[in-house]
Amino acid sequence: MNEQKISTDFVEDVSKCGPYAFPFAVPNFLCLGMSLRDYFAARAPEAPDDFGWVSGEVDSWQRRARWSYVYADAMLLARSAP
Repeated sequence: MNEQKISTDFVEDVSKCGPYAFPFAVPNFLCLGMSLRDYFAARAPEAPDDFGWVSGEVDSWQRRARWSYVYADAMLLARSAP
């Protein structure tokens, strides 16, 4: 059989983003899905009232995005704990 090597140069650093949430492969195609960090960020609850604003944030969407990734990073850290 003639196997083709699939380039994974675009793959993010797994140590930073965690494993991929929904990877799958079919012949001649590889889809790694979203990173687990992105999945956790998408599923983050609303930012708590005491989660402050930082300089440069002009609307609540920026604050929400920052909170989502703080939450996702905490989830990844909890997964790596014994």
